[in-house]
Amino acid sequence: PVKVYGRDGDLLEPWDLHVGARIDVLGKTVTLKQASQETIEWLDHTARVLIRKKLILEDEISKFTHVPLTQTIHTYQHRDKQSHIPHKAEGGKINLRGLRNEVLHLKSIFEQYRPTPEPEPEPEPEPEPEPEPEPIKKEKKGKKK
Repeated sequence: PVKVYGRDGDLLEPWDLHVGARIDVLGKTVTLKQASQETIEWLDHTARVLIRKKLILEDEISKFTHVPLTQTIHTYQHRDKQSHIPHKAEGGKINLRGLRNEVLHLKSIFEQYRPTPEPEPEPEPEPEPEPEPEPIKKEKKGKKK
């Protein structure tokens, strides 16, 4: 199997592969022009999930401070607010790694205002009561038939 590395020298992962991505394969730059229908559905679904998280984080951060512009310049109207996200999640074209990095960046900003609480330790389970011993049955002494 051929391992494909990105421009940063890291091994490419599914996050890096989308329609329109430019990758280096054996020293040659290749642009991914199409994908299977199943791959496009996965890419678009994952992009929609990330976009939803991004919009929620932008909305929450805006309660405390100005939401920083992210690296994507395209705007998207959502609930009377503009969000700076890439184009629609359509055709497998969204750069998931870039979108994921934006979500992680916004999450780190949000945690400055609302830190994630430390999870409380789970209570120790109560020991189960020991079963009571069954009473010993006495055999009746009698005649055997």
